[in-house]
Amino acid sequence: MSAGWIYYCRLLGNRLDVEFSESEISNMLDSVKNTIHDSPERTKSAMSNFLFTVGITYLPHQEKVSGLQRQLGF
Repeated sequence: MSAGWIYYCRLLGNRLDVEFSESEISNMLDSVKNTIHDSPERTKSAMSNFLFTVGITYLPHQEKVSGLQRQLGF
């Protein structure tokens, strides 16, 4: 479960923002919001890293990530 989140972190850190679909990243953020608390610890960690990676490296969703992190208690 965690491998996909880790892979996306790597991609986001190595590619330009225009190479990603804003709607796909938004859907992934919604998935984190809805499932992180019920996920296994390793997946929680990967999802948390995904949130921080998107917030730092993906400009189109920095505001969404900031709000989501506050909601989730980060």
